[in-house]
Amino acid sequence: MWPESALLTDPEHDPGTWAALSSFVAQHGTPLLAGGPGTALSAGRGAVYFNSAHLIVPGHGLRSYHKRWLVPLAERWTFFLGTPPAELASLEPGEESTVFSLGDSAFGVLICFEITDPAGARALARGGARFIVNMTNDAWFMSSARPPHLPWAAVRAVETGVPVVRASNAGLSAVYDRFGRAAATSRPAARPTVLSARVPASAPTVYSRTGDVFLAACAFAVVVGVGHALLRRGRGGARRGPDGI
Repeated sequence: MWPESALLTDPEHDPGTWAALSSFVAQHGTPLLAGGPGTALSAGRGAVYFNSAHLIVPGHGLRSYHKRWLVPLAERWTFFLGTPPAELASLEPGEESTVFSLGDSAFGVLICFEITDPAGARALARGGARFIVNMTNDAWFMSSARPPHLPWAAVRAVETGVPVVRASNAGLSAVYDRFGRAAATSRPAARPTVLSARVPASAPTVYSRTGDVFLAACAFAVVVGVGHALLRRGRGGARRGPDGI
């Protein structure tokens, strides 16, 4: 797994990049998931661009996931601000919550700040993902001791019962088990590093299947309980006489 921004071009439309990556996975006999640009043709608009995760499996070609939750201004220009800067290529959001099959396992991808979205993680868990990959580029936060979205990887693992693998560029890469514990970590270094770890088992939670329905049910039970207690207290006061008897 390579992090967000690992590739500079879209391997689906760049023959040179595709040749290098397909040769790499064939030589090593292992799938490769890498973050980079994605492109597609849109009717009446020409080429549109995505922030994507590309999975290349030896002998099975390429599949891609396009990031759905884009960061305003940094990835998608807001129309009411006028014409975007020339150096900014406004991206398009993806439409599908993709679960990749991988042998007898399966996984889904959340790119960068998408890890803060509980609904996105639940959708992957319901779709059969046995683990979630959060690929990110932490170069923005190199001066920070802890990137702001790092703790969410552990939170999503606990919520869904599905381990989270964090592949970070210029930051901490880690594997979190379903209890939110770091099963493996790779600290930032001055040069590229390799983190090798076994992905822990998953056990999808009730929350991953029902979402906030469970929270709403708990809130409803609390409100009913408080209302019942207040009603009983009111009836008890009404039965008391003038002398409190």
